[in-house]
Amino acid sequence: MLLTALEGASDAFERGFIAYSKLPKCDLLGVSHSMIGNYGAVNEAVARAMALGALARSNASLAIAITGFAGPAGPGDEAGLVHFACALHGIASRHGVEHFGDIGRSPDRLPARGDARRYAGRRQAAAACR
Repeated sequence: MLLTALEGASDAFERGFIAYSKLPKCDLLGVSHSMIGNYGAVNEAVARAMALGALARSNASLAIAITGFAGPAGPGDEAGLVHFACALHGIASRHGVEHFGDIGRSPDRLPARGDARRYAGRRQAAAACR
């Protein structure tokens, strides 16, 4: 189920950013061009920067970022590699990585979305218990 399919979702979900390619990661979320130039768009540092950028550019208290290679990946890139980051105000961002394998473009997105929701739930629970 999509988060926004729930009645009253706008009370909890303010906005989303779609930064599918390198340029919007920089323009919309503030990821540095040099970071992407030096390390590429799919890695822990970029995922964390995307989550922190989403926090800085919204009224949210929690942001989730996903960046990955759905496939087919380019030379030296791993199809199905997905990096997740979750950021909360005042708490260090967290990172997760999954290796879904070369399962194709559409199936890749559904497991990543579910993992991101579970990851956010764990972050919220951890924040509430500190």
